[in-house]
Amino acid sequence: MPYPTTAARVPRWLAVALLALSVTVACGDSAGPDKNATAQDVTENENIFHDEEYIGQQVTVTATVTDVIGPNSFAIGGQEYGEDSLLVLTEQGTVDVHKGEVAHVTGTVERFTFADYADLYGLDDERAYEAYHDKQILIAEDIHLSTPDVP
Repeated sequence: MPYPTTAARVPRWLAVALLALSVTVACGDSAGPDKNATAQDVTENENIFHDEEYIGQQVTVTATVTDVIGPNSFAIGGQEYGEDSLLVLTEQGTVDVHKGEVAHVTGTVERFTFADYADLYGLDDERAYEAYHDKQILIAEDIHLSTPDVP
């Protein structure tokens, strides 16, 4: 069921350019996370969702949507960032996301418990969120979606 959207759709060429840029930037010789990192700086680090240092920090990630859990929540492939799957929560009615789309998400890293976020984000089936209990998630502030290029 489609949901209303205020998120912008990103042209395929822009999504590809962003992905290529993040791969190029990731080739730097960084010795580890910088406490003064901006959202763009953090995208260079792998395993950002395994490190407590990033809780409360704004990060930007780009990955494929692997599951749409509800109107205000979806999962993206998080392998590049230290998790198999990363839960993203959005404000009510702000995004119409579909499995297989590429999501470029900027948001704040938080630790998830269903009770803390159920009312605020309209989460209704606690069982659907069990895999994310006490894990780091992303509270989205900005989402751009694009369709993946198919070879």
